[in-house]
Amino acid sequence: MVERKMNSSLSLIAVLFLIVGRCAAAGSAAAGQASAGKTVALTLAGGVKLEMVHIPAGSFQMGSPETERGRSRDEGPTHTVNINYDFYMGKYEVTQAQWQALMKTRPYKIYGMGDNYPVFRVSWNDCQAFISALNQLDIGVFRLPSEAEWEYACRAGTKSRFYFGNSPCCGDYCQDCEAGAMQGKRSDFMWYCGDNVRDGEPEFGAKPVGQKLPNGFGLYDRSGHVWEWCQDEYHFNYEGAPTDGSAWQERAGGPRVLRGGAWDYQARYCRSACRCGYSAERGYTFHGFRLVWLRYSRESEQWYGSWPAVFTADNIVSYQSEFGGWPKNMGFAEHGYQGEKFTRNWGTTIDNGATYTQLAFLARVYHATGKKRFRDSFIRGLDYLLEAQYHNGGWPQRYPLDKVGNDYGDYITFNDDAMVGVMRLMRGIADKKPQYSFIDNKQRKKVKTAVRKGLQCILNCQVTVDGKRSIWPQQCDEKTLEPRAARAFEPVSICSRESVSVVNFLMEIERPSETIIDAIQSAVAWLDENKTIIRQAGINETNGRAMWARFYEIKSSQPLFAGTDAKVKHSLAEVDKDKRTGYSYLGGYASLLIARDYPAWQKKWAPGKNVLEKSKKSPVKPVRIVKSDEGFTFYEGEKKVLFYQRKPKSLDGKYTRCNYIHPVYGLDGEVLTEDFPGDHRHHRGIFWAWHQLLVGKQKVGDGWSIEDFYMDVHNARILKTESALAALKVEVLWKSPLWTDAQGRQKPFIKETTAISVHRASQDFRKIDFRISLLALADGVRIGGADNEKAYGGFSARIRLPKGIRFTCRDGEVEPVRLPVEAGPWLDFSGHFPKQGEISGLAILCHRSLPRYPPQWIIRRKRSMQNAIYPGREPVLLSREKPLVLRYRLIVHRGKLTQGKLDQLQAQYNAEKPQSPE
Repeated sequence: MVERKMNSSLSLIAVLFLIVGRCAAAGSAAAGQASAGKTVALTLAGGVKLEMVHIPAGSFQMGSPETERGRSRDEGPTHTVNINYDFYMGKYEVTQAQWQALMKTRPYKIYGMGDNYPVFRVSWNDCQAFISALNQLDIGVFRLPSEAEWEYACRAGTKSRFYFGNSPCCGDYCQDCEAGAMQGKRSDFMWYCGDNVRDGEPEFGAKPVGQKLPNGFGLYDRSGHVWEWCQDEYHFNYEGAPTDGSAWQERAGGPRVLRGGAWDYQARYCRSACRCGYSAERGYTFHGFRLVWLRYSRESEQWYGSWPAVFTADNIVSYQSEFGGWPKNMGFAEHGYQGEKFTRNWGTTIDNGATYTQLAFLARVYHATGKKRFRDSFIRGLDYLLEAQYHNGGWPQRYPLDKVGNDYGDYITFNDDAMVGVMRLMRGIADKKPQYSFIDNKQRKKVKTAVRKGLQCILNCQVTVDGKRSIWPQQCDEKTLEPRAARAFEPVSICSRESVSVVNFLMEIERPSETIIDAIQSAVAWLDENKTIIRQAGINETNGRAMWARFYEIKSSQPLFAGTDAKVKHSLAEVDKDKRTGYSYLGGYASLLIARDYPAWQKKWAPGKNVLEKSKKSPVKPVRIVKSDEGFTFYEGEKKVLFYQRKPKSLDGKYTRCNYIHPVYGLDGEVLTEDFPGDHRHHRGIFWAWHQLLVGKQKVGDGWSIEDFYMDVHNARILKTESALAALKVEVLWKSPLWTDAQGRQKPFIKETTAISVHRASQDFRKIDFRISLLALADGVRIGGADNEKAYGGFSARIRLPKGIRFTCRDGEVEPVRLPVEAGPWLDFSGHFPKQGEISGLAILCHRSLPRYPPQWIIRRKRSMQNAIYPGREPVLLSREKPLVLRYRLIVHRGKLTQGKLDQLQAQYNAEKPQSPE
């Protein structure tokens, strides 16, 4: 049984063999003992060190002779291995701190936990994931050692059972004695038999790395501690094994090799030649690993000439179809062809990097090694791509074409950079890059024609809207070049992510034509105009993070989202969770293009026209605040935005109120709010008020109807006026003739501190923020809404109730009823306001920090206000130490904001951290 060695030792921990008589001295150091190698310290995230030891080239006898005590049959036949290259190996096994620095997970649970302990309970596949993350750091090439490299580095020039000697006076179980070749006992060199500590005791388990003595190369913990994964597949013996140090991986799906024994295993399993196999998908308690590191990069010719590259190239050749192309997602670096069951449902394709990436890899390996089989495979693949190209220059996602028809695999495909990937390969061949120098002139001439046709197809597929070029779709009809849908969640659209790749490809062209320059300029301008800014807390909008949706509606440029139900949505929140989290619907796709790549290209090829400077050079209309006797007016340029009423205002001496907003102006100057409306004189534009004002059990007025209550704005100051933002802070004392001191003088019972921030308008909307802070000035102060089933009270908008008013929330249109409604965290009111009959809108967004988020809503088509209810019918107690903070955002717009856009604005608002008024 392949896994026989992984389960044998636990019951034998307590078995001790008594050796009668005195053992002779172990003897001198083994011949050929190596010297410790040079150590290189690399640094991972968080300053975690990763030390690698230089292992020189050399030869050794791999395996164990038949006379070696404790030997298993899979350790032979012994054979000479010549490792004619230097490499670096981990000084220690990979530690938990190193694992955490990259993977942010804890596969280990018990039996030894700490930063400097080895990581364990990791599968071979887990090791590959760690190595993949490590190789992203671009500090050389990391991999698991081959089994030959592992044993060579473990022996360090020795031929004995252990790297420290034969321990002739010891048995193969748990006793201790002299090491043999090196001074000391064998327990000074290895962890084994649990150090005679039993399960359940505190010391039972792995120990920090580097506690035992090293071998001749300066490597620690080579015997015992944790079993270490190797790259190789497990074979039952060494017949046919490689002799050049490379990994033995001729079969697929089998177990992988583990070497070195473990802390809870008997001594015989810790010998230098001992080996076993285990499933690559499973991680056992004692399974860990150490790394091999090569100082050159994966893109160097050295690497392409190495055995991992040749192994991968042979796997690639094994998967090449009879047509010359490749299927996708086959794991070429791990195994060769596994049979039709792995490929029959995929077909040969250029999707997900298939075919063109395999060809590029084969060319590099052939250039580095000169092995003819890779050249021949490349030529077959190149012929396949030339045959697959349509007459109009495009490439289908899959070839041969679907015979039934109406398959998106037949479309010209930009998705996942398929078209651009093929074109880059072809251009490299046409430009005679060194790795393609073996292509003859006849074939290269065909490639140049393919590049010319492909470039024209790319230009023809750029979507034009109202006579203006935009960006590219994910796929195009192979005949009409019109945009087409693919899978259910990939609707007909234009696509930012893939378009960025197209633009980068076009910008790589030397001496571009005017047509190419115009295509680049138009696409960059579209991407710049359609970015969405994520505003960080405390950061101006222009300094926020730019994001793009992957898909956009062609005519309106509105973001599109679709789940597996194939229904187009304008809100990502509406997409089923598995697609929302597993598919790249949003990203900073064009950030580097706009910030770095395009400006460099533009200076060289379009110096007289920078499409990004249009917004920079357009007149900036600063947001500002002007103070008057009555209050403060917010302006953007010369256009009024809103007025804050500081001075108490009444109607014939009645309904006196201050500390509210009116008018609020639409983006085109229309007045959106009302003051002293005929049906409810106490309503005031944008206001925040509560019916129930209580101190203890005593009612001290009604802040909603303005009875026995008034506000004293005792301090108001302008916080900031910047180009894009203006903010006002007011301090208000709430008073009542029903709440007085011992002398009968009114005293405040609540201190309100409110910050009002107005943002510069974008093309379609403006943001206005309110941060209302309420601090009790007496014990037992409570506020509450109406003491009835309506329960209204809190942040309210008395708008002018336009004709055809529509109420919309994230779930669609909402119909007003007499009682509160559930409508989510935002609600929009849109309709035809008086000015020119245009549609305008006002949305209220409630921040996630709001207590009882999301709120219930009061909405009315006539004769009332629109109210985000808080706290409702039951009053809440205010603190004298920590204020209650309520945050709301108004979105003033032209009635063009979709549910999806408002949902996106809500998500952005929720992402902003609460800030103080300062």
